[in-house]
Amino acid sequence: MALTIPHSFTNSTVAEAAEVNSNFSAVKIFVDALQDGSGISSSAIVESKIATSAVSSDKIASNSITEVKIADNAVTQAKLADRVVGSAELDNLTLSAVVDTYTLVLADAHKLVTLNKGTSFTVTVPTEASVAFQVGDQVNLLQIGAGQVTVAGAVGVDVRSQGPKLKLNGQYAAATLVKIAANEWVLIGNTAA
Repeated sequence: MALTIPHSFTNSTVAEAAEVNSNFSAVKIFVDALQDGSGISSSAIVESKIATSAVSSDKIASNSITEVKIADNAVTQAKLADRVVGSAELDNLTLSAVVDTYTLVLADAHKLVTLNKGTSFTVTVPTEASVAFQVGDQVNLLQIGAGQVTVAGAVGVDVRSQGPKLKLNGQYAAATLVKIAANEWVLIGNTAA
């Protein structure tokens, strides 16, 4: 639907009420048709009609999208940093292979870290300041090799377990690290002293 204005006016001439009212009526009919959708054809808005520069950063008012405007802060920069959540991450457990002494990285969150070495070695849980794991993050550990795995916290990080059990219990033993507070983790699973 196209907007057709029946009357034109020029400066310094008298506008007649009937002509002005006729123009307003045409605008009202056009706006009403847009509001109820009857005035928009399926081909009215197409990619070719949208200029490549039609939407640009200078046309978006600064601070128009803020964290406050996102309900419950559902999406925040902190929740997106260094994380990719895709269908593959949700469908199955992603494996991350480690073959030597290792310090956890943010990409290990919610994955299965397979530990495969013939001799004993250590997996270190880093400080919150160096790796921004969130409370509730978990890292699953599986000792595949014969070398026993010891889990230790970096200086300032507490790793708790039932008793002093901070080692995996042998080849094919599994355990899970769960962050329960700032710089505080718990190791649960098939562990040994």
